[in-house]
Amino acid sequence: GDVAPGVFVVAAAADGTVRRDLAYLRMGTGPYYLLQRPFHLASLEVPRSIARAALYGEVTMAASGLPRAECVAAAKRDLRQGESLDGIGGETVYGVAEDAARARRGDAVPLGLLHGARMRRAVRRGAVLAAADVEIDERQVIAGLRRRQDQWAARETREARVESR
Repeated sequence: GDVAPGVFVVAAAADGTVRRDLAYLRMGTGPYYLLQRPFHLASLEVPRSIARAALYGEVTMAASGLPRAECVAAAKRDLRQGESLDGIGGETVYGVAEDAARARRGDAVPLGLLHGARMRRAVRRGAVLAAADVEIDERQVIAGLRRRQDQWAARETREARVESR
Protein backbone atom coordinates (compact mmCIF):
# COMPACT_ATOMS: atom_id res chain seq x y z
CA GLY A 1 0.00 0.00 0.00
CA ASP A 2 0.98 3.64 0.37
CA VAL A 3 2.78 2.93 3.65
CA ALA A 4 5.52 0.33 3.89
CA PRO A 5 6.48 0.28 7.57
CA GLY A 6 9.35 -1.65 8.99
CA VAL A 7 13.05 -2.19 8.70
CA PHE A 8 14.72 -5.12 6.99
CA VAL A 9 18.12 -6.41 6.01
CA VAL A 10 18.97 -9.20 3.60
CA ALA A 11 22.17 -10.80 4.84
CA ALA A 12 24.38 -13.55 3.46
CA ALA A 13 26.04 -16.10 5.72
CA ALA A 14 29.04 -17.97 4.35
CA ASP A 15 30.10 -19.53 7.66
CA GLY A 16 28.79 -23.08 8.05
CA THR A 17 28.23 -22.78 11.82
CA VAL A 18 26.19 -19.62 11.40
CA ARG A 19 24.12 -21.23 8.63
CA ARG A 20 23.43 -24.30 10.79
CA ASP A 21 22.34 -22.05 13.66
CA LEU A 22 20.06 -20.04 11.38
CA ALA A 23 18.57 -23.25 9.97
CA TYR A 24 17.99 -24.43 13.56
CA LEU A 25 16.14 -21.16 14.22
CA ARG A 26 13.91 -21.95 11.20
CA MET A 27 15.31 -19.12 9.07
CA GLY A 28 15.97 -21.36 6.07
CA THR A 29 19.03 -22.95 4.55
CA GLY A 30 20.55 -19.75 3.16
CA PRO A 31 22.90 -18.44 2.06
CA TYR A 32 20.60 -15.38 2.17
CA TYR A 33 18.48 -14.50 5.19
CA LEU A 34 15.83 -11.86 5.77
CA LEU A 35 16.03 -10.09 9.11
CA GLN A 36 13.12 -7.76 9.72
CA ARG A 37 11.25 -5.68 12.23
CA PRO A 38 7.74 -4.97 10.89
CA PHE A 39 7.58 -1.48 12.36
CA HIS A 40 9.58 1.69 12.91
CA LEU A 41 9.84 3.36 16.27
CA ALA A 42 9.94 6.76 14.59
CA SER A 43 8.83 8.54 17.75
CA LEU A 44 12.07 7.30 19.33
CA GLU A 45 14.40 7.01 16.33
CA VAL A 46 13.97 10.43 14.72
CA PRO A 47 14.41 12.59 17.85
CA ARG A 48 17.43 10.52 18.86
CA SER A 49 19.01 10.99 15.43
CA ILE A 50 18.36 14.73 15.56
CA ALA A 51 19.83 15.01 19.05
CA ARG A 52 22.97 13.05 18.08
CA ALA A 53 23.44 15.31 15.05
CA ALA A 54 22.87 18.53 17.02
CA LEU A 55 24.81 17.61 20.16
CA TYR A 56 27.65 15.50 18.80
CA GLY A 57 27.72 16.23 15.06
CA GLU A 58 27.17 12.53 14.43
CA VAL A 59 25.47 11.09 11.39
CA THR A 60 23.25 8.13 12.25
CA MET A 61 22.79 6.95 8.68
CA ALA A 62 24.51 8.05 5.50
CA ALA A 63 25.01 6.41 2.16
CA SER A 64 28.57 6.04 1.02
CA GLY A 65 29.29 6.14 -2.66
CA LEU A 66 26.94 5.63 -5.55
CA PRO A 67 23.80 3.48 -5.27
CA ARG A 68 24.63 -0.20 -5.80
CA ALA A 69 21.10 -1.53 -6.23
CA GLU A 70 17.85 -0.24 -7.63
CA CYS A 71 14.26 -1.35 -7.18
CA VAL A 72 12.94 -1.18 -10.75
CA ALA A 73 9.35 -1.71 -11.88
CA ALA A 74 8.04 -4.73 -13.76
CA ALA A 75 4.54 -5.31 -15.12
CA LYS A 76 2.30 -7.55 -12.99
CA ARG A 77 0.14 -8.13 -16.05
CA ASP A 78 -0.04 -6.95 -19.65
CA LEU A 79 -0.28 -3.15 -19.51
CA ARG A 80 -2.09 -1.14 -22.18
CA GLN A 81 -1.05 2.13 -23.78
CA GLY A 82 -2.70 5.02 -21.89
CA GLU A 83 -3.31 2.96 -18.75
CA SER A 84 -2.66 4.62 -15.36
CA LEU A 85 -0.30 2.91 -12.94
CA ASP A 86 -1.03 2.57 -9.24
CA GLY A 87 2.55 2.14 -8.03
CA ILE A 88 3.84 0.33 -4.94
CA GLY A 89 1.47 -2.29 -3.56
CA GLY A 90 -1.00 -1.91 -6.41
CA GLU A 91 -2.23 -4.17 -9.18
CA THR A 92 -0.14 -2.98 -12.12
CA VAL A 93 3.56 -3.15 -11.16
CA TYR A 94 5.94 -4.81 -8.72
CA GLY A 95 9.55 -4.20 -7.73
CA VAL A 96 12.58 -6.12 -8.90
CA ALA A 97 16.03 -5.71 -7.32
CA GLU A 98 18.56 -4.85 -10.00
CA ASP A 99 22.20 -3.83 -10.12
CA ALA A 100 22.13 -0.01 -10.25
CA ALA A 101 24.56 0.28 -13.18
CA ARG A 102 22.58 -2.29 -15.19
CA ALA A 103 19.33 -0.47 -14.37
CA ARG A 104 20.82 2.81 -15.62
CA ARG A 105 22.08 1.20 -18.83
CA GLY A 106 18.61 -0.23 -19.48
CA ASP A 107 16.91 3.06 -18.54
CA ALA A 108 14.77 1.05 -16.11
CA VAL A 109 12.18 3.03 -14.15
CA PRO A 110 12.42 3.03 -10.33
CA LEU A 111 9.27 1.59 -8.78
CA GLY A 112 8.79 4.56 -6.45
CA LEU A 113 8.19 6.97 -9.36
CA LEU A 114 5.20 5.20 -10.90
CA HIS A 115 2.25 6.23 -8.76
CA GLY A 116 0.00 8.15 -11.16
CA ALA A 117 2.19 7.49 -14.22
CA ARG A 118 0.64 6.62 -17.59
CA MET A 119 1.75 3.99 -20.05
CA ARG A 120 3.09 5.48 -23.31
CA ARG A 121 2.99 2.08 -24.98
CA ALA A 122 1.85 -1.44 -24.21
CA VAL A 123 4.15 -3.70 -22.17
CA ARG A 124 3.89 -7.46 -21.61
CA ARG A 125 3.55 -9.08 -18.18
CA GLY A 126 6.92 -9.52 -16.48
CA ALA A 127 8.75 -6.91 -18.56
CA VAL A 128 10.84 -4.35 -16.72
CA LEU A 129 9.52 -0.87 -17.53
CA ALA A 130 11.87 1.54 -19.28
CA ALA A 131 11.60 5.34 -19.27
CA ALA A 132 10.29 5.24 -22.85
CA ASP A 133 7.37 3.05 -21.70
CA VAL A 134 5.90 5.47 -19.16
CA GLU A 135 5.05 9.10 -18.65
CA ILE A 136 5.94 9.99 -15.07
CA ASP A 137 4.11 12.76 -13.23
CA GLU A 138 7.07 15.14 -12.94
CA ARG A 139 5.15 17.40 -10.53
CA GLN A 140 5.56 14.83 -7.75
CA VAL A 141 8.16 15.66 -5.10
CA ILE A 142 9.66 12.19 -5.47
CA ALA A 143 10.30 12.82 -9.19
CA GLY A 144 12.23 16.01 -8.38
CA LEU A 145 14.21 14.26 -5.67
CA ARG A 146 15.06 11.44 -8.05
CA ARG A 147 16.30 13.94 -10.66
CA ARG A 148 18.56 15.48 -8.01
CA GLN A 149 19.88 12.04 -7.04
CA ASP A 150 20.59 11.17 -10.68
CA GLN A 151 22.39 14.51 -11.23
CA TRP A 152 24.51 13.91 -8.13
CA ALA A 153 25.35 10.36 -9.25
CA ALA A 154 26.34 11.60 -12.72
CA ARG A 155 28.62 14.23 -11.14
CA GLU A 156 30.21 11.67 -8.82
CA THR A 157 30.82 9.31 -11.74
CA ARG A 158 32.45 12.06 -13.83
CA GLU A 159 34.67 13.12 -10.90
CA ALA A 160 35.72 9.53 -10.23
CA ARG A 161 36.74 9.14 -13.89
CA VAL A 162 38.81 12.34 -13.74
CA GLU A 163 40.55 11.22 -10.53
CA SER A 164 41.42 7.81 -11.96
CA ARG A 165 43.31 9.32 -14.92
